[in-house]
Amino acid sequence: MRLLPWLGVGLVFASAAFGNEVIVVRSGSFGGNPAAPGVAIDNGTCLAAPLAFQPLSASPFVAEFSAALAGPAPYVVNPNGQWLPSLPCDPEARWINSEIFPGDFPDARSTLYCFPFTISTTNICEATIRLCWAGDDALGDPSGPNSAGAYINGSPLNPPFSAGSYATQTSVAQTITGLVNPGVNYLYLYQRDLGGTASGLLFSATIEVSTVSVCVPGVADSVLVIASGQYQGAPQVPGGPVDDVVCIGNGVPSVPYQTTYMSPSVVEAVCGNGTIPVAITPFSPDWTLTLPCNPNARWIHTSAGVLNTGQPAQSVLYCIPFQLPSTIPLDYCSVGLELCWAADDTLGDPSGPNAPGAFVNGVALPPQFWGGNYAAETSAATDITSMIYPGLNHLQLYQRDIGDSFSGVIYSATITITPLTCGPAGIGDNYCDPAELNSTGNYGVIHALGSNVIGDADFHLEAVNLPLGEFGIFITGTATGFVPNPAGSQGNLCVGGLLGRFTSQLQNTGTAGWMGIHVNLADMPINPHVPVLAGQSWSFQAWYRDHNPTSTSNFSTATTVMF
Repeated sequence: MRLLPWLGVGLVFASAAFGNEVIVVRSGSFGGNPAAPGVAIDNGTCLAAPLAFQPLSASPFVAEFSAALAGPAPYVVNPNGQWLPSLPCDPEARWINSEIFPGDFPDARSTLYCFPFTISTTNICEATIRLCWAGDDALGDPSGPNSAGAYINGSPLNPPFSAGSYATQTSVAQTITGLVNPGVNYLYLYQRDLGGTASGLLFSATIEVSTVSVCVPGVADSVLVIASGQYQGAPQVPGGPVDDVVCIGNGVPSVPYQTTYMSPSVVEAVCGNGTIPVAITPFSPDWTLTLPCNPNARWIHTSAGVLNTGQPAQSVLYCIPFQLPSTIPLDYCSVGLELCWAADDTLGDPSGPNAPGAFVNGVALPPQFWGGNYAAETSAATDITSMIYPGLNHLQLYQRDIGDSFSGVIYSATITITPLTCGPAGIGDNYCDPAELNSTGNYGVIHALGSNVIGDADFHLEAVNLPLGEFGIFITGTATGFVPNPAGSQGNLCVGGLLGRFTSQLQNTGTAGWMGIHVNLADMPINPHVPVLAGQSWSFQAWYRDHNPTSTSNFSTATTVMF
């Protein structure tokens, strides 16, 4: 592990394979090393109340943040006999206080500490914080306007980042993606004196910033649907012109559009030189009237002909433009195409040099996009990521006339764009993702945070995107599983094997739609209780109440962690 001093803060960089930047901020540092009692630290400042017992402020903190930033450096102090000697999570942390008595023992003051830290990552995908501490007497006011014990850039962290004691370590974790920025940030900790004899704070915070992006198909996808025979957003009547497509016909029944090979440039040329087709009446009883995949699609042809039935019959090359985001492919991992169609007589030449019936930007799609007939729907799907560009693109269809009476085509194209999204925060392999939507319009997401090393005693769970003010618990299992809608729930149970509930750590989602716990890996709540052993995998999920719209429950995504 390499420690780099920066503003007196140790920066620990994780393996680049995970794309993570890890920053450790600890109490009692000078020059990046633990300082001796009586030494003023160089990685933080503070603002102390004038007298013992008193809260720092009777009003919510506002100006206090800038005052703490501009305040003096606190001192490393000797722990008294009742204080925790060191933190199991970080033995290099040291007790600090705003003042010292002779003998390097701390005076009693409520104090707001400010610790700057720098994020060098410019593209922050996910950020998390893990804080472990001991304090005399606690973090945050037990009552009053400043109950929060920890803040990032002036924004309070969730309620578990408060309280604690001077005799034992408390540890909590949560995601802080929306609270941090590239560059300098500030961690504030409010240590509240309640006893009046002595006060101090011992802590270590690990901020992890992820730049990893992954492909997660699901609710974040953008979907573009293009149906034939539309005019100003609605199906066109037979004989009327249609939007979003142009075409060129060969004007001759029963012969190919071109007897020589159609190069990509020839296929693309129709997009600049074509004319507007019209909606036509399907030839009854032979043609399918609609497409089951999209009943709004309508038959089209180069011209209406007699009674709008698509005459004269001819082979036609169609060009259908579609627009993709300008950031493709940098911010997207895949673009898929699903096409359903019927054609008189088919897509592509049954024989000859131009067998392909569908193209993207002049490049032929695979054989499943060729053929079909006029009597029934045919469908095919493929990935077109390597074939598309930022901005304007073209889908081309080659409708081949083989008979000599009528011709036309009906189609619906669905283009699905899957963006690159942030990889899961923390540790573990997420699954059952996405989960079922809850009353927020989103779905609950679980994060396993901290360390999967059992001896570190630093394993946490959090769940986000939950309905406000609802009760919930975390559950665990020795295997994965899938039970849809157990006990009438709107969600799915995704943990299996031997099951356990963390009922002694009942949570309320509060005003943030969040809940989180520290997990005691030595006491997993299955029957009977057992410790986690090295080499084991355990699965975790959040189970919470909801009103959607009536009283119900739901489950978050799930995660599996190898310890």
